[in-house]
Amino acid sequence: MKESTDRLTALAKALSGEVMQAEADGSVEMPPRLLQVVELPSPLRSFIVPPANAPFSDSFNFRTQTLVAGAGGGGTVTSALMQPGVWRIKGWFLQQFTGTSNIANGSSLLMTLAPDSIALGQAAAIVGTFVIPFDFVISILKPVNLVFTGSATAAGDFLFAACQAVCSRLF
Repeated sequence: MKESTDRLTALAKALSGEVMQAEADGSVEMPPRLLQVVELPSPLRSFIVPPANAPFSDSFNFRTQTLVAGAGGGGTVTSALMQPGVWRIKGWFLQQFTGTSNIANGSSLLMTLAPDSIALGQAAAIVGTFVIPFDFVISILKPVNLVFTGSATAAGDFLFAACQAVCSRLF
């Protein structure tokens, strides 16, 4: 069985890091049988969170938190820059908020590729505690990173927001 699709072309671009000259330059042969396959990510070599926007082609850990009692400014923390390839991102986003009905109490964990983003966890105008688990595999053609934002608060508010993500490079 021979097949050429835009997904296979995009995967070839992500794996090689080079732009293909034309759509019809190559083909991928897929045998007509099923094989059981296990994908093992590159090893997580350290639990240390790498510097913001540092180019990373290997698995890494990202975690951060913010705690604001009373009136306070929000904050943003950016992860390392995931290089093109196939990544598995697994973790959780937590927000705990009590206090006023301040609708600006939004916090988020986003995967960003300017000017757009994918929300992994996001909360606004919610009183209480909740946790959002996430686990997905994504193929990226351009470098992306995770951006964690803790909201600004008003007098009488209490905000605790945190996230943990293990970004595993599959290939």
